[in-house]
Amino acid sequence: MAIVLEANYAKKLGLPNCSSHQYCVTIRTELTDLSQVEAESAKLYVLLQDAVDREIQNAARRNAKRQPFAVTGSPPTLGESAVHAEEQCGPGMVSR
Repeated sequence: MAIVLEANYAKKLGLPNCSSHQYCVTIRTELTDLSQVEAESAKLYVLLQDAVDREIQNAARRNAKRQPFAVTGSPPTLGESAVHAEEQCGPGMVSR
């Protein structure tokens, strides 16, 4: 009898102006032995967490390049956009 194991990992980041960014991944696998569940679950958790974190970081990089103009109407420089995105997403989430 096959055992179906489904794992899901999601992350949501709050952004300014009542905005947010969310990403989740779900994977389903079949196991043949109940004793495999704990090890497979731990493996899937790490795999899914890495995938979600990588996509969130990629989105932060893309969004940093597309930051809207400030109230003054002057566009931010690339460095200012990266700093602004890092303030929104946290240190280390945006590479410069």
